[in-house]
Amino acid sequence: MNVLAIVCDMGNRGLLFALGFCTQKDNIVYCIPHPCDPSRELYCIPDMVHLLKSLKEVFMKNPEVRLR
Repeated sequence: MNVLAIVCDMGNRGLLFALGFCTQKDNIVYCIPHPCDPSRELYCIPDMVHLLKSLKEVFMKNPEVRLR
């Protein structure tokens, strides 16, 4: 099996941090060296449903959103 990414709701930040990922606003780490093959990377990806839910919350709380 060739695992490229972990897909989750990004809710268990303690577990993600223990694995080496970081979800803080100013320090985002979305890929780490693969535990089984350090020459590859392992990615952490939010699942689509929770990503859309988070975007909805941003748009409801902020009348203006600027993308960089």
